[in-house]
Amino acid sequence: MIRLIKQFIVAVLLVASSTTTIFANYRDQMDLAKDAIFVQRVKLAMINTAITVSNESTGTANHAARTMLAKACLNSPDSWAQIFAVGVAADSINFPAVITRDGQGNITGSNGATAGVDAGIDGRLLNIWNNYAGLP
Repeated sequence: MIRLIKQFIVAVLLVASSTTTIFANYRDQMDLAKDAIFVQRVKLAMINTAITVSNESTGTANHAARTMLAKACLNSPDSWAQIFAVGVAADSINFPAVITRDGQGNITGSNGATAGVDAGIDGRLLNIWNNYAGLP
């Protein structure tokens, strides 16, 4: 009987471990946010979002602050892409960082080119735009 209970517990643990998602830690998220290809993807999405925000109705809630950020992004896309890449990479559910390291902890590979889908980056930017514009 004890043997059957042990086998049952092992089976449950195996099933649980195979279906549990392990999310990236903060170090991996920051490394993804610095990944050159990921930052370039975020930059293009940020430019698209900034253009969309610039063209939104003046009646849109918080329009002035939103468009001020949009203008700043369009005038300095490289700087703002670095900043927004952190906010996008922090969404570990949609952008799980997969960073490989050598024995000394140095990065040997990153999934910056494939982390999440482009539409997901667009959606994340829309979700965090007001936060970066200093809005509640």
